[in-house]
Amino acid sequence: MESAGSWEALALMFAGALAGGLVNGLTGFGSALTALPVWLQAVEPLVAAQLGSACSVLGHLRTFPAIWKAVHWRRLAPMLAAGLAGVPIRTLILPHIGLATFKLGIG
Repeated sequence: MESAGSWEALALMFAGALAGGLVNGLTGFGSALTALPVWLQAVEPLVAAQLGSACSVLGHLRTFPAIWKAVHWRRLAPMLAAGLAGVPIRTLILPHIGLATFKLGIG
């Protein structure tokens, strides 16, 4: 793994971001899936995972102005309410669930 400040590492980071952005632009998803294999050659997995998450969120936030007027808030309200209630509850429960149970529930 290279130093994060070296030219090679910066080139790999740029190449991964470029590939991820291209895939996200063409398909609407997959930026982190495309960029992570390249980024993992330049930085530690923890940093690469955070970059992948941040780039995915920022890439999708860019689309909000384009679709904002087309959103039907009354139809979306049940899903928003479930998400706003479910995420904090699941986050609190997560440390108390065993790994096997978690894998079974997700897989």
